[in-house]
Amino acid sequence: MSSAGANVTFNGGFLRLRIGTGTTGTPGFNIATGRTLTISGVNTNSNVGTTNVSGGGMLSTLGTFTGSGTNRIALNVTTGTIAGTGTYLPNNTNGGFGVRVQTGSFVSPGVGGIGNLTFSGAGTAETLLQMQAGAGLKFDLGTGGTFVTPGTSDLLTLAAAALNDVTFANNNIDFLLSGSAGVFRLFDSDLAAAEGLDAYSGLTLTGQEITGGLNVTNLASGFTGKLFLGNGAAIGDLGDIYLQVTAVPEPSATLLGGIGMLFLLRRRRA
Repeated sequence: MSSAGANVTFNGGFLRLRIGTGTTGTPGFNIATGRTLTISGVNTNSNVGTTNVSGGGMLSTLGTFTGSGTNRIALNVTTGTIAGTGTYLPNNTNGGFGVRVQTGSFVSPGVGGIGNLTFSGAGTAETLLQMQAGAGLKFDLGTGGTFVTPGTSDLLTLAAAALNDVTFANNNIDFLLSGSAGVFRLFDSDLAAAEGLDAYSGLTLTGQEITGGLNVTNLASGFTGKLFLGNGAAIGDLGDIYLQVTAVPEPSATLLGGIGMLFLLRRRRA
């Protein structure tokens, strides 16, 4: 099925679609030309195939999008967006990936506001989320909190995650900050303590600060942000990824006055 003609919503049911001609086409969906496929309720795809999101298309789940038995699908995003507030249970026994996000594509939790999007690796040995070079993420931020009690924000939950289930490649995270500075949890993971940094492939740490593999971009003017990997102690829950937003202090009146006096003294000496 192609959504080139209209946006499509599935609200519960058993999906069996084949892209191609005759019986030789590739099972799965093709979402392109700026259209949106919205999944709500519990939907099952009966084929082992790849769902392709391209041309500015969007796949948005509000419920659960899975496969029949072990026949789970892979999500391949070429120039589109994976979004929603539901759960994807992707798998592709032949392709080696669950969700693959390519150059010019985005993962964006929520639908028109703050929300929680879940990728579940239950029942699959494939890589859960593969962010390729040039792919990005988008998060809405509300009011900031602390590492103990993070603020309100979009959240990407990684359920049943395993070693190296998430790969990054110097990806940018775009933010829309509508609230205040503070700490926000972006990734909620159930990764085991023994896995540590190895749970994420492609990240560089300085202490617990993430200094490579993920980049903070497009924060509101007057704010700066740093990313941290939780350690189960002072820096949040183990394996979770946090954003700490800090307001950039404005020059104080005393400092400005001192600069003015220095300027006057230099003029007098001249």
